[in-house]
Amino acid sequence: MNGLYLRGMPGYGLAIMSLPASAGVIAAEEVTAVQAGQAMAFSSSWILFLLLVIYIVLLIGGRYIWVIVPNRHHLETTMARVREQAEREPRNEKALEFLDLADNRLHNQLRLGRLSAVTRWVAFTGRQLAAWRLIHNAECLLIRTCNEELLEEHAHVVANELAGIRRVERAVVLKERIEKLLKRLEAANGNEDGVVEARDAQLAENAGSVDAAKVSSDRVKRILRRLEEVTVEGRWLVFQLKDTRFEELADHQNKALYLIFTAVLILIGIGVLSESVMPVLVIGAAGGLLARLRKVMYRKATGFDYGVSWVGIFLAPLVGALTAWGGTLLFHILHHWGLLTDKMAIPIDEPNANTLIVALAFGFSATLFERFMERIENTALKPLDSDNTGIENRKD
Repeated sequence: MNGLYLRGMPGYGLAIMSLPASAGVIAAEEVTAVQAGQAMAFSSSWILFLLLVIYIVLLIGGRYIWVIVPNRHHLETTMARVREQAEREPRNEKALEFLDLADNRLHNQLRLGRLSAVTRWVAFTGRQLAAWRLIHNAECLLIRTCNEELLEEHAHVVANELAGIRRVERAVVLKERIEKLLKRLEAANGNEDGVVEARDAQLAENAGSVDAAKVSSDRVKRILRRLEEVTVEGRWLVFQLKDTRFEELADHQNKALYLIFTAVLILIGIGVLSESVMPVLVIGAAGGLLARLRKVMYRKATGFDYGVSWVGIFLAPLVGALTAWGGTLLFHILHHWGLLTDKMAIPIDEPNANTLIVALAFGFSATLFERFMERIENTALKPLDSDNTGIENRKD
C-alpha cells in the first residue's frame, strides 16, 4: 500500500520522504535559538557585572576626590593654623608636641600595611578622629598661655560658637559667664567712663598703703584667670560636640559603604539568577539617579558636613535598582495570585512597557515602595488581628 502510494503519487512521496530532513532543520534552528538566547543571557550577565565594576571604581575614586581629600585638607589647614599660633612668641612647646603627634597619626597611616593604605582611600578611620582631638588639645593649651589681648579674642570667638549651641544647657550657661566676665574686664581696665570702679578706689583707700592701681591690677588678673578657665571650658565643650559629630558622621558613612558593597553583591546575584531582569535594574537605577538629581538641584546650602551629603548620591542608583526589582516582582506575584487585572500584568521574563514603567516609578521613589509594602503588610495582618480579637472575646 505504501509502495503503491509512493509510486502513484510521486509528489507526495517526495514530500513524505523529505519530512525527516525538514524536522532536522527545525530542530537545528531551535538549538540555534536556544544557544543564541543563552549567549544573550550570558552577555547580559557580563554587562551587569561590568556596569557594577565601573560603578565601584567611580565610587572609590569619587569618594576619595570629593570626600576624603577635602576632609584631609580641612584637617591639615586647621593643624597649620594652630601650629602657626603655637610658634609665635612665647613658643608653646607642649602644644607643638600635640601637633606633632596629630601629624604622625594622620600621615603615617601608609606605614601600617596595605590594608590601611586601601582604607584611607575609602573609609574614615580612628586616626583622623585622634588627630582632631590632639589638635583640639593644642588649641586649649594656646588659650592658657596667650596674653590678655588674645584671650579676649578667644573669649569672643568661643562665646559666638556657644551661642549657636542652644540645645545644650551648659553651653548657654558658659556663654553668659563669658559675656559677664568680658564686661567686668572692660570695666576693670577703665574702658567704661575712663575711670577705676568706685569699689576699687574704696578698697585702696581702706588699705592705706596699697595703691589704687595695684588693687585694680589684681582685680584684672583675677578676672583674666577666671575668663581663661571659662573660655577653655567653653572651647573644650565646643570641641567635644564637634568630635562627637565627626565620629557619628564617619560611622554613618562607613556603614553606608558596607551597605553599598552588600547591595552590589545582591545585584550581581539577581543578575546571575535572572538574566532578563537587566532592563528593570538599569531603569530602576536611572530612576534613583533622577530622584537624587532633583534633590541636589533644590538642596539648601549647608556647612561643612565631612562628606555625609555624598552618601545619598552614592546609594541612589543601588536603591533605585533594588526597589525597581522588588516592585516589579511584587506586581508579578500579585497578578499571578489573581489580585491584579490582566491590564496590570507585569511580566518579568520578557519585560514590556508596563514592566519598565513600574520599574521607573519604584526606582524614582523608594517611598512608593515602602508604602506599597506597608499596604500589603496591613492587608495581610488584618485577618490575624481579627482572629486575636475573637479569641480574646471568647476568653472574656
